[in-house]
Amino acid sequence: MGSVISALPRKPPISVNMSSPQADMIREIIANNKVVIFSKSYCPYCTMAKEQFRKLSVAAHVVELDGRNDADEIQNILGELTGGRTVSHFFFK
Repeated sequence: MGSVISALPRKPPISVNMSSPQADMIREIIANNKVVIFSKSYCPYCTMAKEQFRKLSVAAHVVELDGRNDADEIQNILGELTGGRTVSHFFFK
């Protein structure tokens, strides 16, 4: 007898173009900033994290994904780079 989880339909793997303009943009932003946060403005965890950086006077480059037409593609690329697709994503030098 199988488990309920094994009976659930699985999503097909996401195809990620690591040569896309969005992938290049992500690499460029990470290369040119000491601290980068990929966030969504309505995410309470993202808001708390950004506030902590502000309190520490750490200048972080913040990329807000909500409202961007390419947000899904950026999240897919971040998922490929980090193993997780959800925000927030942090990069440090």
